[in-house]
Amino acid sequence: MIDFGQNQVARMGNTAIVGGEVKESHDIIVYPNPATEQITIKFDKQINNCEISIFNIFGQIILQQQMKGNTKYNLNISNLESGMYFYSIISDGKVLINDKFIKQ
Repeated sequence: MIDFGQNQVARMGNTAIVGGEVKESHDIIVYPNPATEQITIKFDKQINNCEISIFNIFGQIILQQQMKGNTKYNLNISNLESGMYFYSIISDGKVLINDKFIKQ
């Protein structure tokens, strides 16, 4: 059973189970939600060695992108099908945030 209420990220190969809690003390804003063409990830301060992973409702990783040295990133999601997606942002091996967004 996949329980997205758990506060963890568990990976097996290219499959992951994502929870929904901020793990580190960072102000991270992901907008707009719902989104159509792109989502913007905005950090309160510069984060190095950061990666965002996007998962489908089955917990499969469908997109991963490195984000280095900026406080704001635009992520193209235009090729994703409409639906709900989960994301995890990790920096230096620590989960910064797990959450979800809607792609219209």
